[in-house]
Amino acid sequence: MTDGTTGWNFITVDSITSEAPAATSGFPGFAENPWDDDAGKVTSDSRIQLSRTADGQFIIYTWAESDPAFTNGAKFWNNIPNVKARIYNVTTSVLHPAEVNVTKPATSQNPNVANRAMFHFTSPSTMSVTPFGNGYTVKVPITVTTSNPYIQGSPNTHYYSSDPITFLISGINENAKDALQFSVFPNPANEKCVVSLNLNENSNLEISILNYLGQVVKQVNHKAQFGTNDIEINIANLKSGIYFVNVKNGNATSTKKLVVE
Repeated sequence: MTDGTTGWNFITVDSITSEAPAATSGFPGFAENPWDDDAGKVTSDSRIQLSRTADGQFIIYTWAESDPAFTNGAKFWNNIPNVKARIYNVTTSVLHPAEVNVTKPATSQNPNVANRAMFHFTSPSTMSVTPFGNGYTVKVPITVTTSNPYIQGSPNTHYYSSDPITFLISGINENAKDALQFSVFPNPANEKCVVSLNLNENSNLEISILNYLGQVVKQVNHKAQFGTNDIEINIANLKSGIYFVNVKNGNATSTKKLVVE
């Protein structure tokens, strides 16, 4: 917060891979909207929300998006949405690099909400925070409202969850002044992308691109110089979809999402 005499501070939490398809015929994305046309369709955008722990130490960001690797024609419409979450540590000013897929986890998926999280609501406050070793598990009440099939006149079903979101402090550098800051552009990208960062000394960087399963699909070692570095990465051999760019400089590491068209 500010008193109006100083500027705002901001962080980039994540990028969103899809947008709401139109509800009105003739507008972009209408044909990709899975709902029935009953004097117009209904539509669901990202519904960006946040929750916080009771002591204010952690903020949990949630939003809904569709992975273009699985949409019809790899289009960027939010018609198979899943709820994603990321966690920010207010005390250390560190955004955890992991993006959690709440409604479509790697195991024990619920077919009623996986790729069908049309309308979600995240509680403004968490249920609990449980420390373990070097990390925490945060329970966040989240609801998803949807219909199967997508017929406006059929009853909606509400699904409730207090999904545990787990993150390890040891996985990132908790010292804000040592946190690695970089940007990736263009994003979405094809053929190539650029990793841009500013360094206060010459460094040996390890740049990895991971798929949504966490598998490294490309790795580059780069001798970076003091000051601004723009490092071009060839991604021509990557299929369309969501990837994660991880940059490591010594003990400091950071991860950002990359969308490949």
